[in-house]
Amino acid sequence: MKHNASLQVSFTTLLSSQPSPETSLAHTESKDPKFFRAFRVPDPEDVMRFVGRKGKVVDETFLVCQWMQGSHVRMFKNGQVAHRVWNGDDFARQFKKTLVEQLRTKGIIGCTMTGAAKFAEDARAASPDVSLVEEVLENRVVTAQLNKTASQNDSRWGPQDYPQPKPIDVRRWLTRDRDKKIDKFIATAVLMHREFKPDDPTRKLIHWRGGGTYKVLDRGREKWRSISFDTQKLGTDPVIEVQLISKSFKVSSVAPYYWESPLLREYTSRDVFDLLVAKKFNRYMYNGAGCGCLTWTTALVRLLEEEGVLPTGSEREFLLKVNEARADARYWVPEEPGAGFY
Repeated sequence: MKHNASLQVSFTTLLSSQPSPETSLAHTESKDPKFFRAFRVPDPEDVMRFVGRKGKVVDETFLVCQWMQGSHVRMFKNGQVAHRVWNGDDFARQFKKTLVEQLRTKGIIGCTMTGAAKFAEDARAASPDVSLVEEVLENRVVTAQLNKTASQNDSRWGPQDYPQPKPIDVRRWLTRDRDKKIDKFIATAVLMHREFKPDDPTRKLIHWRGGGTYKVLDRGREKWRSISFDTQKLGTDPVIEVQLISKSFKVSSVAPYYWESPLLREYTSRDVFDLLVAKKFNRYMYNGAGCGCLTWTTALVRLLEEEGVLPTGSEREFLLKVNEARADARYWVPEEPGAGFY
């Protein structure tokens, strides 16, 4: 507590300390005569005195006080030099010159993304030999790169040059399904009839997706409905699109394998959607071979297990089902190195 009180006093003293108008005027007279001339109150031609508002006598610090307070004073501001000073042009130029000189003396320059954009020109003028950038997801950071291409002496941590994620597609997620309590989570191995293993055309590709199922009464008959939590690759773009799609069945008729589990607590597809958004599950890329659905679905099972929605051991049991499908000579479940979140 004693150290905290001392720190508070020191901080308050620092905030309250600023040069007096007299000190500022004396400094500009010796260091920058141009500013001194702009702030100098001219001598009256006779024995009379200049007065300001409410009859207050104008002393030698009047103009510098007004400038320090950010006020605009029309009186005495004669001449082109004084006009530039009061409009801030010369001050801004002097500030930029001083800033660049300071930056050139530093070994490490740190700033936020906003700062990188605001002082990009100054950073380029300082031209340090090495720049350290935490991430370059935004062009504003790239603009602060210092007269060099990104390949020269740049060290980076974290995501690099990743594109914007696609919004989660909910166009086929019906309103009637969104707040229904899910009875079971299901992970489905859907058969892709037109895609085969490159070195063995007898083995058809398996696509994995998650889902939630529940029962409804339709004309007195109990029927299953489901909402799939799926990924889709659009063209050659490796960034996937996450989809929530309402379906009028529990398991696809073209799914030779599936794994299901009861839920430990009440959960709806809207809850799943909110979780996908919160955990940024749309920031995901397939690998160069266009594969990655299994890794994403496994991550979803793991997440729901960690959230206490699925029982402990759910991920392990799901992967046992994956291995069963992978061992089937009729189907192809590719490995997915390189696929992952960013």
